[in-house]
Amino acid sequence: MRVFLVVLILLLFNLPTFSQDLCKVHIQPKKSGERTVLLMGGNAWDLFKAYLDELKKRNISYDLGNIKVKVWNGKELVTQEMTAFSLLTGEGPLKIWENKLKKLNAEYNESTLQDAYNLGWDVFCIPKKKPVAQKVAEPKKEPAKGVCSPEAEMHINLGVQFVKSKDLDNALREFKAAIQKSPGCPLAYANLANLYLLRGDYNLAVDTYKEGVNKAGDHPFLHYAGAVVYTKKGDYDYALQALEKALQSGFKDIDVLKKDKDLLPLKNKKRTEFCGLMLKYNIPLKECL
Repeated sequence: MRVFLVVLILLLFNLPTFSQDLCKVHIQPKKSGERTVLLMGGNAWDLFKAYLDELKKRNISYDLGNIKVKVWNGKELVTQEMTAFSLLTGEGPLKIWENKLKKLNAEYNESTLQDAYNLGWDVFCIPKKKPVAQKVAEPKKEPAKGVCSPEAEMHINLGVQFVKSKDLDNALREFKAAIQKSPGCPLAYANLANLYLLRGDYNLAVDTYKEGVNKAGDHPFLHYAGAVVYTKKGDYDYALQALEKALQSGFKDIDVLKKDKDLLPLKNKKRTEFCGLMLKYNIPLKECL
């Protein structure tokens, strides 16, 4: 049993491996007579054409009818050559070779390759291509949530000035530019949502608020803008949810809560719930005391 194991180990460690060093183009310098060539490393017909081109480059004359082609097909060494019978088909020599070789694949085999060198054959062997290391794609960086770059702030300030002058088209352009510069800037989404309200685009205002929460995260001013958006749209339950998120995030501007007429419909329609939030977050509004 031990002898068997030793033999098995020796066999495993001496399994034949294909050497890239042996695989190369080697052509005998003889000028005439029969040529035998071993093709290895691809489609036999493609290799044969490249072999003939190499002979021409080296100014070596050859006779297509006097060449033997050797190919290892994965199981055995196959020989192809021009015969008198082949010429009876009436096809040209190159076409005959194409028919013989185009469906034949020339596999790698080191012992056959070594025999070819020892026997003085021509060798046309294309080395195996080394696998190309795939560049690992760097993970896409998510925009920093809650951050407004100086460029974004500049666009927001310009947008606010355009709103004050009632130039809503230019304001729209500036707020969108702010989002493009800082996709995680909550103030850009809040101002854009408010702008859509001014234009009467309530659905776009809601979509902008949702996008802002998704990309910029929780922010008191953004959620307050959401409360206004939903109030204007008449979705008072959603307005209460957005208002509570604003209070949770730290919105405690009592003057705004007192004077903002945009929230007046919410105060009237959902007075109990609205005042419940004010008491919960210790905001002393006179109408809720």
